[in-house]
This record gives sequence, structure tokens and C-alpha cells, in this order.
Amino acid sequence: MCCGEGGSAIYLAQGRGWNVTGLDVNQLAIDKANKDKDLPLYPAAPGVAPGKNEFIRCSAFEMDDIPSDRFDVVYGQDPDALDSPERLIVFKHVYRILKPGGIFTFHHHWIPGFDWSVDQLQQYWERERTRNLSAGHYITSLEAAGFDIIVKDDITKLASSHLRGCYARNLHRVAKEGPNAKDQWLERTIADLNEGKKFGVRVVAVKANE
Repeated sequence: MCCGEGGSAIYLAQGRGWNVTGLDVNQLAIDKANKDKDLPLYPAAPGVAPGKNEFIRCSAFEMDDIPSDRFDVVYGQDPDALDSPERLIVFKHVYRILKPGGIFTFHHHWIPGFDWSVDQLQQYWERERTRNLSAGHYITSLEAAGFDIIVKDDITKLASSHLRGCYARNLHRVAKEGPNAKDQWLERTIADLNEGKKFGVRVVAVKANE
């Protein structure tokens, strides 16, 4: 889900022998993935026969044409679609297309994590012009879609490492290009991290056997 140009999906097929369907709303990304999927990009693990890839342009909110009970696993690597307050629509689609007992797993590193107070979240949402965006809200929506939550990990350490790396690169760009290149969101988020606020969540959820 939200596969972008398909790097992770192609690795899982070529390197690990999975049959993988990649979905993304960006047609240019899907075109690139389809162009690359037959190139020998990754060596297969010993004794593993390569799997197959298919890539489809599809919004995570509009997966009606995908058959129910089709997939063993749905994976999202920082899936942008989930930052929408309407993410329950996505979670219901994922639940439907998973086989009974299937796994939905994803991580999202840049959202407010666990243990933010109600006031802190309200201030963040007003500042960033969003709503219902936090690790806790993700968990609530997953449960509303019918999932059993197996893992709900805080990934602040990973989020901090990633975001601080992005911030350092942005400062390097600012030094070259001037203040207009400054990423204001990153600067605000680094300030939040410096105040000890948690960011990110990693989830493993299961569709109940029916």
C-alpha cells in the first residue's frame, strides 16, 4: 500500500520469493515500478525462487475493485494515506481484502506518538491544520475496522534518527540556497522532539479468522 516506485515490493518478489501487488495513487510512480519490476535488481535468497510483481494505480480510499479475502499480508512503509482523518475508510478496505488470519503491518514515523496530552494534541492539530492525527487515533480506527492489534510499538528512537537526519540535510540546503529553503515543518517537529514528545508508531494487526 502506497508503494511509490516499488523498491520494497520488487525486493520482496526478487529477493524473498513473494508474489506482491503494489498500489499507489501516483501514476508516474506506478509507471516507474512497472518499468523496473523485470530488471534484475536484487539477488534471490539461497534456495528461494523469485516471485512476481504487479503494480496498479489505485487510491487507498478506493480499493473497491480489489477482491475480498485476496492477500495474506498488507504492508505499508510510511503510507501517506493514513494521515487523513478519514483513515477508517482505508482500514476497512484493508480488512476486507485480507484473508481471514491475514496480517496488516505498517509504520508511520512522523505522526504524534503515544502519551501526548489532549491539550498537546489539540495545539499540534491547530498548528499543522489537521485533526485526529496520532498513534492513539490510528489504534482506535484499526479496532473500529475490526482488527485485533498484536503490536503497537512506540518508534520515537527511529523517528528521531530519521527526522534529525532530514533536518541536518535541510540545514545544509539552507546554507547553500538561503532561508527560503528552510523546512518549517521539520524545524517545528525537531523542537517537539527536543521537548521529549514521542513520534511514530509501528503496528501489526490481524484479521480475525471467520
